[in-house]
Amino acid sequence: MTAEARWIARIARAGFVLVLMIVASSAFIRLNAGVPDAPVRAIEAARVAHRISASLAGLLVLVIAGLVFTRDAKRLPDIVLAGATLAATLVLAWIGRYSGPDASAAVLVSNLAGGLALSTLLWAVAARHSLADEPASRGAGATLAFLTLLAVALQCVTGAMTVTEFVKVGPVHHALGGVAFALCAWLGVRLARTRGAQFEGYAVIALAALQAALGVAALALSLPLWLVLAHNVGAALLLAALAQVTVQRAGAAGAGATSR
Repeated sequence: MTAEARWIARIARAGFVLVLMIVASSAFIRLNAGVPDAPVRAIEAARVAHRISASLAGLLVLVIAGLVFTRDAKRLPDIVLAGATLAATLVLAWIGRYSGPDASAAVLVSNLAGGLALSTLLWAVAARHSLADEPASRGAGATLAFLTLLAVALQCVTGAMTVTEFVKVGPVHHALGGVAFALCAWLGVRLARTRGAQFEGYAVIALAALQAALGVAALALSLPLWLVLAHNVGAALLLAALAQVTVQRAGAAGAGATSR
């Protein structure tokens, strides 16, 4: 791994942490909207944290894009990921213009889904620029990892819809939860049985189990704020873990194919 790649990975991870703060603060503000006894000072603090985190995250994405776009033009996957990250940031900035107490359900869903997409892309960028340290034997299972990532992403979108006017998609969200958990378990077990990938396998299983538990608990306890916030952050962490596995295994498989 070159020094430049190492710096890109570090900046992307820092951006990921900032986007986690954005997702959490945005959810806190949204879930307190219209609540009679809502903590006003806490909401204002969340708004300030949201603005600062969004500004810093946007700056870091611009730095990442500049560094990646000026590197070797032949590294197409890196350019595509950096471009997608920049596009997601710009779309979120545009959506932010329409956010507020009276924002439509479509804006609320797009805001949460966009935040999770951005955090996932940032972690994928970090994983791509850390590939030099990964053994080529991790190439198998890239397709399963990608399908699992898509299933969990769709699950997150339907989850965001359940707390808006689109609440009728609740049964779809619950059904997708079972599918997503099964895929995570399958992927996790497969990784746990692969030399050098045990940690990733256990992490995927643990995060999927945590998400399932948080979702069931939130539903059983009538969606308390702290559980909903934990569920949102847990979704970002699970997506990041799946992005890490997908990038590692796809990259390692590609490297193995090239070497042959």
